[in-house]
Amino acid sequence: MKIHYSPYFDGEHYIDFQGRGNLLIDELAVGDSGLLSELELRSGMACACLSESERQASYYNAVKAVIESRPDNPITDSFKVDEYGVASELLRWRDELIAAGWNPDIRNVSAKLDFLSDIERHITGSGINIRGNSDRLIALINSKSRLLQKDDEIIVHFPAEHISPIIAKLLKKLSDEGMKITYLVPDKSIAADGTNLKKVQEAF
Repeated sequence: MKIHYSPYFDGEHYIDFQGRGNLLIDELAVGDSGLLSELELRSGMACACLSESERQASYYNAVKAVIESRPDNPITDSFKVDEYGVASELLRWRDELIAAGWNPDIRNVSAKLDFLSDIERHITGSGINIRGNSDRLIALINSKSRLLQKDDEIIVHFPAEHISPIIAKLLKKLSDEGMKITYLVPDKSIAADGTNLKKVQEAF
């Protein structure tokens, strides 16, 4: 199996079927979400996942419960103005933090992080499901299971230095397991070598 990956492949993407004889056998084009789902499927890691709107509703309920139990929190005033907007933004922060390796046991860094920690502990204690892509990616990275077979290959159509850190970490895990990772990024330069325009392009 060849898996063609780019963060842009989750949306509409062009496949040159004419150049492939109108066939795409044992190959797959995926973006972040597609790669995540494919790896979960192949490794047998089931995910009871909610839609983004369901996650936001569940997180809103958790935020509201923590605010009511802890009125001295740092976001009460903002929450009174726009409850759903603030809860959705806190969920976005939370997902970014999870992807960066944060967990609710990390305390005393800032009042806002402690508040997010309180929300996360409330969610865990109440059995609320808000698992998102960050949680799923961390689970794959920490998994002891083989995610793909050694004869599989991931072809990355995106510069390695611009891939998100959590996806880069996942690709490194796959590479360490013996998976072949190939970076195939075409040169988009329109300037000929040795020209001033080429030098300007290289500077950027």
